[in-house]
Amino acid sequence: MNIEIPTDKRFLLIIPLAMQLLIENAIKHNIMTKSDPLIIDIFVDRNNYLNVINNLQERPSHLISTGVGLKNIQNRYKLLISKEPIFEKTKTRFIAKVPLVEKGV
Repeated sequence: MNIEIPTDKRFLLIIPLAMQLLIENAIKHNIMTKSDPLIIDIFVDRNNYLNVINNLQERPSHLISTGVGLKNIQNRYKLLISKEPIFEKTKTRFIAKVPLVEKGV
């Protein structure tokens, strides 16, 4: 896991449990081995979105996934702030971008 959060972004807040659900999602849906590790990169972009990006090494069980964890994150953001998370899947990566907010907003 690689985490890079600039000092000037450390005051920004994330919706409760969003980070945990994103990490759990990466672990749940991917195969990890010593020769093919799961790589998770976490950083804040210039638009103040927390990016959680992992390489795809999908388990066969991903075909029956209900998507409850990601729906939970989307619903929390709809209730609490006006910005929505962004989820993208490519052939090689899963990308989750969740908005960060300033305290008091």
